[in-house]
Amino acid sequence: MADSHLDLIARIHAGFDAQTRLAASLHGRTVAVRGATAAERAALDEDLARCGATEVALLADAEALVAGSEATEDDAVEAATRRIAILRSADVALIAETRRRIARRSDRAYSEAVDRALADARRLVAQRDRRVAAATSTEPVAPGGGMRTRGGDVRGL
Repeated sequence: MADSHLDLIARIHAGFDAQTRLAASLHGRTVAVRGATAAERAALDEDLARCGATEVALLADAEALVAGSEATEDDAVEAATRRIAILRSADVALIAETRRRIARRSDRAYSEAVDRALADARRLVAQRDRRVAAATSTEPVAPGGGMRTRGGDVRGL
């Protein structure tokens, strides 16, 4: 039974690692887009920006080819000849969605951490207020009030 738990934990960690690697796969990369329809193009512009990819006009300058539904066999052959990765529009959409999901998870974790820190701060302030209230309720208050200081004689200043 213990082995199955460890195996499950290992698979969960591998899944998170794979998501992180997928999300970063296009970041800082140059891509050429070929054969994208107008609808694909609209989605690709947003998705490539979210992925952190830079579009280039020449396939020779690209690290990957994004082949739309109207990409030609010549585009694929040229990319293969140059040993350039070929992605579909759907692949780019998946990478962009993975980045969105990770960002939401990070935002949620940050928000929860802030909420915990604020709750801790409120608890500490309440504890301090209780200690101050307990300390002041046991000390007699001198008539005339005023500020009291502790320390040596300051007349020589």
